[in-house]
Amino acid sequence: MAQLYVERSGGRHVTPPRELKGFCKVELAPGESRTVQIAVPVDDLMVFDTETGSWVLDDGPVTLRVGASSRDLPLAAQAICHAAGGRHRPILRDTQPIYMLNNPPARAVFNAFLQKRLDVSEVEADAMMEHCANSFIGLFTTFDRRFRIRFSEAEIAEVLAAMARAVA
Repeated sequence: MAQLYVERSGGRHVTPPRELKGFCKVELAPGESRTVQIAVPVDDLMVFDTETGSWVLDDGPVTLRVGASSRDLPLAAQAICHAAGGRHRPILRDTQPIYMLNNPPARAVFNAFLQKRLDVSEVEADAMMEHCANSFIGLFTTFDRRFRIRFSEAEIAEVLAAMARAVA
């Protein structure tokens, strides 16, 4: 029996270290080898995202391992997954900062906004954002409370729209 397992690393979702995704029964004589095919539909690589309430494909590498059992997997290959659709929740006025920080397109937009608005470097803007990572209140309220920085309604609307475009 040939078994195919998937291992993920670095994704934003917690997954088991190794998951059985397919198998193929093969009869072999001693010393004989044979090529087999085991198809893994992309849906089998998806994970449930509790934030969005949907099944999503995490971007990044997956390792495919094949062998006789989960403890004997001599063959391995790496594949890179590229999700076609958005995988992040929308960034709204009251979204906690951590969700913006874990959303690379939105994070880049907000970083650029801070650089321009506050005349700071990219590194300084990123440090400010990281300082807000553990806040449980909304993004803009957090900046007001932690740094005494107030943004106008027009600025907030503009940066939210830019983040929405970047994530789409």
